[in-house]
Amino acid sequence: MAAGETRRVVTKPIVPPRTLSTPIIQGASILTFLVFWEVTSRSGIIFQELIPSTFTVANHVWDLLLSGELWHHLRVSLYEIGIGFLIAAILGVGFGLFLGARIFWSDVFEPVFLYLAATPKIIFFPVLLMLFGLDKGSKMAIGAIAGFFPIVVTIITGARET
Repeated sequence: MAAGETRRVVTKPIVPPRTLSTPIIQGASILTFLVFWEVTSRSGIIFQELIPSTFTVANHVWDLLLSGELWHHLRVSLYEIGIGFLIAAILGVGFGLFLGARIFWSDVFEPVFLYLAATPKIIFFPVLLMLFGLDKGSKMAIGAIAGFFPIVVTIITGARET
């Protein structure tokens, strides 16, 4: 090594090894939960209609899979989620770029966006139900609102760093 030259030492972060016992513990915790669920359901402590047994739930899921009804509902839900996210992405990127580029408007609106980003979005649902009804519109709107604020805040941060 020459005079004045420093040597660079590369260190690896210390990560505890994942042992075989980790999956066993995880599996045991899931099994314990299912056993607790079944025992609670069959004991009569809680109404059977409120918490059905694990076998009843598994049978209903199996029936829904075989009938094709589950796949239909899954397609409808994915469509509604997709439209909500598309609305959130278009509006969120637009607002985020605008506010990231314009310091004055960012100073005006950023506190509102940060406040609303931390607000649980489910509180908007009753208002959305009154505006859009029980149909797809209210579900898409809640999805759009849930995705809008994180996208705006992320885009503002990214636009300022460039």
